[in-house]
Amino acid sequence: LEILCILTLYPAGMSLDTLHQALCGNESTHPSTIKTILTQLRHLLGGNIASHPYRLLPVVWADFIELSTLLRQHRTADALKLYHGAFLPMSTAPALEVWRHHLEADMENLLYHCTEAQLLIDNADHLLRTPMIRERLIELLV
Repeated sequence: LEILCILTLYPAGMSLDTLHQALCGNESTHPSTIKTILTQLRHLLGGNIASHPYRLLPVVWADFIELSTLLRQHRTADALKLYHGAFLPMSTAPALEVWRHHLEADMENLLYHCTEAQLLIDNADHLLRTPMIRERLIELLV
């Protein structure tokens, strides 16, 4: 899943070394292990992973890419419909950790500047865990 997410984030593709860094960072996993997994994934996906550079061949829609787009467009209500919590919270892949951090920061920023208290209230179940959002809702309600 992590490899597929990374390839989705980089539709132009990446070299094996770059993919290895994005997935493993400084871990001791050998690049040939990643290459073996890519071969297995290619078989499972009917050949839809190209190599040199490694990339997904079909156009892929992913909710995390869409969420990022909505956040950049300041479309709060639409972003909240798509947001269900942190992106792959258990992943330690460096590229995915960075992506998760940026999504969370962009989401918090968007919500902090939200002027619609009801929108925050309607999504309170997964938003109010963040102190900044609780403070923003209090500001809007006072």
